[in-house]
Amino acid sequence: MEEKTIIIYSWSTLWSMKDKSGAPSFYRTVKLYIDKGWNVFLILVNRSPGLENLIPKENCFVLKEKKSDTWISAKLWTKVFLIYKILRYNFYATKVSKRILNTHKKNAVLYAYEIYGVSCAAKLAKKNNIPLVTRFQGTIATYFKMNWYTKIKQHVHLKALKTPADLVIMTDDGTKGLETLKRLGNPSKNIKFWKNGLDLFDSEYTHNFRCIKEELGISPDVKMLLTVSRLEGWKRVDRAISALKEIVEQDKKVKLVIVGDGSDRERLERIVEENNLSSFVCFAGAIAHEDVYNYMYSADVFLSLYDMSNVGNPLLEALTLGKCIVTLNVGDTNTVIRNNENGILLELSELNKLPEVILQLLENHDLKCRLEKNARNYAHKYFYSWDHRMNMEYNEVEKLVLE
Repeated sequence: MEEKTIIIYSWSTLWSMKDKSGAPSFYRTVKLYIDKGWNVFLILVNRSPGLENLIPKENCFVLKEKKSDTWISAKLWTKVFLIYKILRYNFYATKVSKRILNTHKKNAVLYAYEIYGVSCAAKLAKKNNIPLVTRFQGTIATYFKMNWYTKIKQHVHLKALKTPADLVIMTDDGTKGLETLKRLGNPSKNIKFWKNGLDLFDSEYTHNFRCIKEELGISPDVKMLLTVSRLEGWKRVDRAISALKEIVEQDKKVKLVIVGDGSDRERLERIVEENNLSSFVCFAGAIAHEDVYNYMYSADVFLSLYDMSNVGNPLLEALTLGKCIVTLNVGDTNTVIRNNENGILLELSELNKLPEVILQLLENHDLKCRLEKNARNYAHKYFYSWDHRMNMEYNEVEKLVLE
């Protein structure tokens, strides 16, 4: 079998939180090519948790932090520091790539995972006549106001999305990514608009999950509300906390469990304390991805209240487990959640109804069971398993080196 090589450029970490915690998409991508027997090289900005268990140390290159970085980032406007870091990364990645391609140029593919790896990979691909793959986990560019200020401020972001490639993979996460690529004029002929894969468990398999209420100190008779996400401002976990404040005024046997970690955690904890909700909220932190299913299995209602789109893996995973879902009609969320069929879909203007809706679901067993059954049925009818999703990608990438 002929040797095949893939060089992956990324600012993302292998897992979006600690080892085995957070979004599995990048981990699955790297593992795919390793399992297929390719030479896999990673050129990263940050050392990823879990790397040492997946890829040989000599195949992983990480931009070294300079002692001056902290001082420079404090003195410079964030955008200026980002440009400085992009230039450093591009220089470093180019130098490393040349070294790799000296011995592994035949049957090689350059793979830019997310926007900040695209510029360097595109230049190298063109210069060396090597296939280029760009991969985006959805896009916030859909929500940009396209004026001259945005075009200057978001130049790197927009340029990456416009860059022609032999294969463009845009994740269908509800942020209207395909529409945005077309609007920006990406000329690529081979664009794939796919949802991420999922663990599609048979109904019998769910018996392997365990209820974690006791581990969290939650009584069996207390209803559990759940959010699962990286704790960033636009994920709007604060909306769940605000709803909880009204809910506990009518029903004290409710607890909100917040799975995930991130820059917004401190603010969220402060909101909980200021509203005297500490006894009704549990911050579980970053949980290993495989253990998140135990939290979902234990939940009575799953909440996803993001600003841009709610069709991320947590909501899709909740569907596969047949959970009762309450979410917002933003982005393309309504292409997955049908209101009152496989979940509850609220308009942004209806956020004030959130406490009432949750209380109704906790009290109406028949309604809750119907939504749960329809959620599971929908997921198993329309979603990809991870194996299927990654094989779809592999078949497309392999064509590039065989042509």
